[in-house]
Amino acid sequence: MLASAEEMASVQAFFQAELIYSTWVGGSDAQEEDVWRTSDGEVMTYMGWAVGEPDGGTSENCRYIYAGVTYDTPCSNHALAFICVM
Repeated sequence: MLASAEEMASVQAFFQAELIYSTWVGGSDAQEEDVWRTSDGEVMTYMGWAVGEPDGGTSENCRYIYAGVTYDTPCSNHALAFICVM
């Protein structure tokens, strides 16, 4: 989960260096619309949304970043890379 603008900038710098332009960043509001949660159920506080996002209503319940900002998209969007934190 990206918890701050600084963390988002760090992750985005890594992606740019690796030529990765968009990726899943965790979080979903599938359980309750407009309440974004991590996979373990924790409510997310930093979102970093692009202007006008989230805009998908109940059809776009997962988050990804592109060019350093967050968008919502259908969770079935399999074209995106993902990151894992260990």
